[in-house]
Amino acid sequence: MPTRRTLAAALLAALALAAASAAEAARAGAPADAPPDVDPYTYLVTYELAKGMSRAPLTAIEDAVRDADDPGRRAVEAKLLAAMADPKATYGCKQFVCRMLRRCGSEACVPALAALLTDKDLSHMARFALQALPAEKAGEALRAALGKTEGDLRIGVISSLGFRRDAAAVPALSKFAGGADEAAASAAITALGQIGTAEAARALESLTAPKPLAAAWADALLACADRMAGAGDKAAAGAIYRRMADEGRPTFVRVAAIRGLVLVDGEKAIPAVLPLIRSSDAALSQAVGGFIAEMPGEGVGRALADQLPDLPPGARTIVLGALEARGDRACAPAAAAALASDDAGVRVAAARALAVIGGPAQVEPLIKAALADGEAAQAADDALARLSADGVGEAIMRLAEADHPAIRAKAIEVAAARRDEKAVPAALAATGDADPAVRLAAIKALGALGGPAELPALVRLLVSAAADEERRALVDAVARTAGRAGGDAGAAPIAEALEKASPQAKVALLAVLQQTGGAKALEAVKGQLASDNADVAKAAVRALADWPDPAPMDTLKDIAKSDTSASNRVLALRGFVRMASMPGKRPAAESVRMLGEALAMAERPEEKRMVLGALPALARPEALALAEACRGDAALAAEADKAASRIRAALVSSKLKVTAGSNPRAAGKAVDGNPGTRWDTGHPMKPGDWFAMDFQMLVTVKAITLDHEPSGNDWPRDYEVYVSDDGKDWKGPVVTGKGTTDGTTIRFPQPVRTQHVKIVQTGKTDKWHWSIHEMKVEME
Repeated sequence: MPTRRTLAAALLAALALAAASAAEAARAGAPADAPPDVDPYTYLVTYELAKGMSRAPLTAIEDAVRDADDPGRRAVEAKLLAAMADPKATYGCKQFVCRMLRRCGSEACVPALAALLTDKDLSHMARFALQALPAEKAGEALRAALGKTEGDLRIGVISSLGFRRDAAAVPALSKFAGGADEAAASAAITALGQIGTAEAARALESLTAPKPLAAAWADALLACADRMAGAGDKAAAGAIYRRMADEGRPTFVRVAAIRGLVLVDGEKAIPAVLPLIRSSDAALSQAVGGFIAEMPGEGVGRALADQLPDLPPGARTIVLGALEARGDRACAPAAAAALASDDAGVRVAAARALAVIGGPAQVEPLIKAALADGEAAQAADDALARLSADGVGEAIMRLAEADHPAIRAKAIEVAAARRDEKAVPAALAATGDADPAVRLAAIKALGALGGPAELPALVRLLVSAAADEERRALVDAVARTAGRAGGDAGAAPIAEALEKASPQAKVALLAVLQQTGGAKALEAVKGQLASDNADVAKAAVRALADWPDPAPMDTLKDIAKSDTSASNRVLALRGFVRMASMPGKRPAAESVRMLGEALAMAERPEEKRMVLGALPALARPEALALAEACRGDAALAAEADKAASRIRAALVSSKLKVTAGSNPRAAGKAVDGNPGTRWDTGHPMKPGDWFAMDFQMLVTVKAITLDHEPSGNDWPRDYEVYVSDDGKDWKGPVVTGKGTTDGTTIRFPQPVRTQHVKIVQTGKTDKWHWSIHEMKVEME
């Protein structure tokens, strides 16, 4: 706004002087030392920063101003005034004195500072000092300077009067505020707003501000109202706010005015403010909603609730948001009624409000709303989960016995989502409901809430389940409940039921035991391997193959070797491979041996590929040998090559040794996996600097990438690469090239089989080191 620009220009003027002085000092070079016994005030008279003079005596004065008591400050003030009055006083002297007087000045310094207000170079420094003085004489001097200055100097004086909130300046400032000089008018308008008295407000209201100053004028008048309200004159402030909230004012003005009106009138402002929510100006209506949300008074919520049914959808959404923010539970019935709105946005806002203000009476409308589709239904679900008023849980449980099955099912679902363990008896009872949706909701609720006491009943339900969807839900519910019971205690009722269950039920129970795990569950599952029913036997094999730990490995191996069913052999073998790959206390070499057994037992390429896929996790030479042995099988060649490459890379990474001709102790930082560390030569690169790798085994190298980008210019200017099988007899260079700033990739013309690689830097710089943050080797 113009007012802010004017203030900024005035405030920056003095800073510009200081910056200019600093620039002159910089051009002058290092300051000369002052004589050790010089009087600082005598030295100050001829001080010029631009001449490179020492500031030490000035620092002594600054320390005196800081440390002196009041009598001491008066003495310092007198000496400063004397220095400035000296005919030989320099610009640097006067500038420094003005700065110090701002900190220690009294009424005694006003005449000297007033005399500088018309000085084009020192006016701003002088007025800054005056505006900080509490003395009335300082205000008089500034007011007197209004008629003696012009342009930026006058604008500065006006700004200082506003800063002082000088009520006596209102008549003079009023003239400038209505004058032809737009810059001065803008500054005066702003100053009147800072002064903020009733007289200043009347002066502003008597103006007809030109269009460029309209925003500054409105800002200033509202600032007056704010200050008047703060001073206790709320009636006068409210009158201004009402006038500034009139239709036809810019939105930002109306918003600020309404905010002020709300603050001074509280709930009495509702008749004036509430109609504005209907405004077609979205910014205004949203702002009004925010102010209402913060408005004090118990009557506010009631007034909002009374208006709610008659508002258009946009306004209803805003009011519902305000009710949510206010947290007024007395307004919950009105919000609940809005759940039936034809407008989706209103329904969403109503549900969100009820999440905060709702109680037992709003449970049923929220559950009905949650049965619909879309965002409003989700908002209703969220609200039901968040309701915190007393009696909500009981209200939900009452609806679990409602006439409509959809409401019963939703009520049980909500109780489970709220983790309400008091709902367990109702959920158990609902498992016998005539409606399948209610039964399904009850089963899922018991899976979420049930404990050991409910486990036998859930097992019985699973054994007798006829519908596939209910059976699947019961498998999950029994498994979760058994898991909470823990170990053999959770498995016992399932294992007991397994003995007498039908084949179909046994298949389901075996799936539960697989999730439960433990010794008792394992014993029960193994007991079904010999079942006459093929589906049961296969379910037992599948349960063992998916077991959560390696306990059934020996059994699975036996099945994979000798079971008469090919599909059972495949299931068992896949489980055996999965368990051989499980991390644990077993040595890696033993795991590789087991995978070798699996490879020998595998009858199909699919299972052999599974073994090959598991080998890279075990970086052992034996694993590499297994993978390479499969390369001759055309059906496995691609997977074998991939596995061998990954194992080799892992072996190389674990065994790789690096060294360097310079700074060898830091060589490991080039391969530590951390780009934030690096190896470097420790000196500007020169021909002959080298970095070497020992892979500890023969490997086939295709390319080497050097990451040096974090160090900017530390890339190798030129390089040669040598290879060796023993680290003594070096061959090459096998490749030469130049580094690049964004990382250097050394690609071999043909892959090279070797154990040792040495990169020799052959370029030269006078400044930059050769660095490697990370190095990556691409191998076959």
